[in-house]
Amino acid sequence: MKPAYFISIVFLTFILSGCREIVEDETVPLTYWVELHPEAAKIMKSYNENEAYKAMQEKLEIPVHFIHPPLKQKKEQFKLLLTSENLPDIIGSIDHLGGYPGGPDKAISDGVFIRLNELIEAYAPNYQKILEENPEFKKTVMTPEGNIYSFNMTMIDPSSPWQGMVIRSDWLNLLNHTVPETISEWETVLTDFKEKLNVEIPLNVQFDNALFRSQVFLGAWDTGFGWLNRKGEARWGPATAEYKEFLKTFKRWYEKGLLDPEFAIRHDDSIERSMITGRMGACNVYYAWFDTFLKSNEDDSRYNLSGTPYPVLYKGQSLHLSHNLPQNQNNNTVITSSCENVEEAVRFLDYGYSREGSYLLTYGLENVSYDIVEGFPYYSELMLNNSDDIPYNTIQYKYVMNHGPFLVDGYKDNAKKMPEQITKAQDLWSKSGNDWVWPNIIYSKEEAEVISKLEKEIESYSLEMTIKFIMGLEPLENWEDYQNHLFKSGLDELLYTQQNALDRFLDS
Repeated sequence: MKPAYFISIVFLTFILSGCREIVEDETVPLTYWVELHPEAAKIMKSYNENEAYKAMQEKLEIPVHFIHPPLKQKKEQFKLLLTSENLPDIIGSIDHLGGYPGGPDKAISDGVFIRLNELIEAYAPNYQKILEENPEFKKTVMTPEGNIYSFNMTMIDPSSPWQGMVIRSDWLNLLNHTVPETISEWETVLTDFKEKLNVEIPLNVQFDNALFRSQVFLGAWDTGFGWLNRKGEARWGPATAEYKEFLKTFKRWYEKGLLDPEFAIRHDDSIERSMITGRMGACNVYYAWFDTFLKSNEDDSRYNLSGTPYPVLYKGQSLHLSHNLPQNQNNNTVITSSCENVEEAVRFLDYGYSREGSYLLTYGLENVSYDIVEGFPYYSELMLNNSDDIPYNTIQYKYVMNHGPFLVDGYKDNAKKMPEQITKAQDLWSKSGNDWVWPNIIYSKEEAEVISKLEKEIESYSLEMTIKFIMGLEPLENWEDYQNHLFKSGLDELLYTQQNALDRFLDS
């Protein structure tokens, strides 16, 4: 192993001013800059405390020091990080543009990220094997100039959806309703929740996060919030006529008191409390929340929940947009030009794609966070029902990784031993199609520059106006003015750029 090196005083000064847990003059072979997940932050200060990463470093004899930007400041701190001449060795969880103006090819040509192709061939046999055996995955990590720039979170085996709609099934039974499927049935159920059961918040749908972007409800109108690949045609969902029809329905639900009056600002903790205490009747959730709701009411024999299928406008409708689990789950992780121990960095990241490393990062430590039962891994009581009442969604970050560059083992869904309600929900959620979901595209320098220049403003304006239209702060009669503003903001150029990128991706 190459000798360790000292973090420069310049880099230390920057990190101390903007990031967590750095000790001056600490000697470390590898520095790894990555966002600390908010759930992890509830029980630890750093991934240095994660048991899987501890075991990984001991196994490989490659010490790593994790550096975390302040919570919810990743993008801002990353921009500052790029101004430093002394970058950390590894940077994790950057966005689809490589987190760099002009995209990953420009980051490589500018000497910020390093090209990994030859290094993977030399020092990453496990990742190389995945690339060779999975051409569809490979094209999502290969840039237009032929560079591989990152290690990515990978799911080769099909996995069950981990998010969708959930509803109070005990209330459905009280009202003699079945689980709603169509938009019309949803409106009837929500109306009865409000008028017959006096439910304060019949429905919450979060708009400014990944749950909304999973196209729950929106997919019924064959649209979504974000980019759509509609049979090879690039579309910006919030500019389509179908999106306006969705807004008409949600505006009516808002006016009738069926949609949460604070849908635009209600945060996760408030939604969780509202579902647990009976203030709320239905919401879109991650399955870990679903489990928390059930466990919090396990002493109440009346409380029950059910997943619901993705809503449709009419029975028999084929859906094209739903929660999608592609092989490439992103979490793009790069090695920078400041790294002096490149071989060790590549070897460290590659270990997560080996059978042993995949098990370690997916399940943690045997006989601690998981047990082998009849040849299969199952999470232990420590993970699922510990004496400190720390939910799985939080405690997992002490023992395993739910984000990052590694191969997620395909048995993970079964290892959780989830309640029957959740497995049935996942089965319902999985029945929706997702052939119009936008693929993982790596953009050229020119494309990335256009997207960096235009997309953020267009996305922010689309979300702002979505909320205003639903709340009646902007009349839907002004829809054409809204569309015109999008095009004046560069949507036509953005559509042209995305179409070219999509054509290249589909032809590759």
